[in-house]
Amino acid sequence: MDLFNRACFLYSFRCNAVCAHCITDSSPLRKEKMGLKKAQRYIKELAVNNIKEIHFSGGEPFLFYKDICSLIKLTVSLNLKAFVVTNAFWADNLNGSIKILKEIKRCGLKHFGISTDVFHKKFIPLDRVITLAKASKETGMTYSIQMVKAGQYMQIVNSLKKGIGPYAKFFIDLLFFKDKSLEKTGNKKEFLPRTKIKKFGCERSFLIVITPEDRVLSCCAGAIKSRRGSLLEIGSVGETPLNLLIEKARRNLLFKFLSIWGPYGLYEELEMNKVAGLPELHKFNSSCELCVYLLGADKFRGSVIKLFKTSYMKEKIACSEYLYEKKRPTLLIKSVE
Repeated sequence: MDLFNRACFLYSFRCNAVCAHCITDSSPLRKEKMGLKKAQRYIKELAVNNIKEIHFSGGEPFLFYKDICSLIKLTVSLNLKAFVVTNAFWADNLNGSIKILKEIKRCGLKHFGISTDVFHKKFIPLDRVITLAKASKETGMTYSIQMVKAGQYMQIVNSLKKGIGPYAKFFIDLLFFKDKSLEKTGNKKEFLPRTKIKKFGCERSFLIVITPEDRVLSCCAGAIKSRRGSLLEIGSVGETPLNLLIEKARRNLLFKFLSIWGPYGLYEELEMNKVAGLPELHKFNSSCELCVYLLGADKFRGSVIKLFKTSYMKEKIACSEYLYEKKRPTLLIKSVE
């Protein structure tokens, strides 16, 4: 089981937009920034700790374009893959966008993401997303338009397809968290589509996330939304060397369990152990939201820690790892149903 072989830098929490659904609460007022020298040091440490790719996010990375170019160049020079996501605020004309993409391509970037949806649209016109997609084609780079499934999102998809053409590429995901701020944006059913919480692992979700305040988190969704001290937090790189935090994360039984069974599986284990106060599953918008609730609430913290100290849980995870390595997912699924 190859957990934590990717990293994500939340380089800054500053952004030109103030999207209601933003998981990092980024805005033009946020001042936190990782800094170039610190980020360069982290990349070099990650490279010798079996990290294979680094994502740059935020905040809006292109507010610090020169820094990001430099970091991508370093990442690629160390034989790691680089990925960056942007809201395309800077793509106000085709020629200028092509010039910027050519520069960042020379630094080693091959693929990037463009964020847009009903929330981003209030701050960044769809025309800029279309312009950036066209510039990508001109420079030979690949991209994916990343959206959340909220509001009249299909209208946006159709508008982009019309403007970009048949080479438009989308990655549409669920809206993970139902915050009070979102309920003010429109019809709740429209903006907060529910997904049935199922028993599935979230192996691809686990990566080393480093924030501008030196927090090291276990994923780009629930961990960011969780409060300090949550069981989803790995530690602080300001207090513990990064290589030790990575080793700690890879040995963490809770993370291994979640990668196989996900938050639903954890909920079932707590239920079987008759842990009091468990909420009904229908109250949660997604598995990520359930995860944050179970691992961030003080009332469940002791129960979760106690559970993962039992020989039963250790044996269950060890057996599952063995089956995983043997590439027997069908048997694994049958064993937990």
